[in-house]
Amino acid sequence: MLAVALLLVALGTLSLFWAYGQIEQAAEKRQHNHIVISQAQELMSELKDAETGQRGYSLTGDEAF
Repeated sequence: MLAVALLLVALGTLSLFWAYGQIEQAAEKRQHNHIVISQAQELMSELKDAETGQRGYSLTGDEAF
């Protein structure tokens, strides 16, 4: 009976460590996704700025754009 109780405690402890590892991996993936999305937003902003400048130059011929 004691052996069964100890086995259950050991299995519970192992499952807690496994779950903690899964949570940690999910947090790392979320952080990576946040970085990728942020970089994509920066790129989109730079592309819009370039497009706006090109359009301004095409319309006016002024190199200030």
